[in-house]
Amino acid sequence: MTRPIRPILEVRGAHFAYGRSAPVLTDVSVAVTPGRSLALVGESGAGKTTLLRLLLGLARPTSGQVLYEGKELAPRDRALMREFRRGVQTVFQDPYSSLDPRQRVGRIVSEPLRSLGLREDMTARVAAALDAVGLPEDAASRYPQEFSGGQRQRIAIARAIVCEPRVLLADEPVSALDVSTRVRVVDLLQDLRETRALTVVMVSHDLAVVAALCQEVAVLERGRIVERGDTAQVLGAPRHPYTRRLIDSVPRLPPPKG
Repeated sequence: MTRPIRPILEVRGAHFAYGRSAPVLTDVSVAVTPGRSLALVGESGAGKTTLLRLLLGLARPTSGQVLYEGKELAPRDRALMREFRRGVQTVFQDPYSSLDPRQRVGRIVSEPLRSLGLREDMTARVAAALDAVGLPEDAASRYPQEFSGGQRQRIAIARAIVCEPRVLLADEPVSALDVSTRVRVVDLLQDLRETRALTVVMVSHDLAVVAALCQEVAVLERGRIVERGDTAQVLGAPRHPYTRRLIDSVPRLPPPKG
């Protein structure tokens, strides 16, 4: 009998609200399994970004648990939090605001190494991360404003992978890019997922990106997960009416005339 694979990252029965306001998340449970990249989809206000903040350890649920490698995240447990910070990294939506324009690229990319105290072979690690995202070694000596939007997002991805995490959390990682650049960054994320055994958890409105990158999808509506499963199955034969509405809302080109 095959033993079930333990999730790397997990949210169990999470409820979340800001103060006395209406709940943002209600009884949300989601498990991130090694090698099974997961997309979180839903309309604006569905709770996707709040759930991502819980997975990042940037917020704590009002009730429920967030676990890493089977252990509940606890800010006072410094050893666990250090292990978590090394194992889980993030890429933000806007490549323009997420990079400090006053710092050279090398220092930006090395930030996780310095914060984790991983100073050995730092220059070589930065060069390897830049190479992995298709940027030359001399990019380290330049400033973010010298690069295009797509290249800046590659810098942000290099920063995220430099400490060799197991999980990459991505909040709309290509939505700020033009279509052709978006395709290239999606290809890069696919390649990194395969060559570095990365598990990607991604918030996205773009169902085409979801289909390309993630094996599983969870659909959120008003703070609840209403459908979850293999991406091909959920997008190809959705069971919940809300999922069907999401798919039907995707713009389609009209058929050619004549």
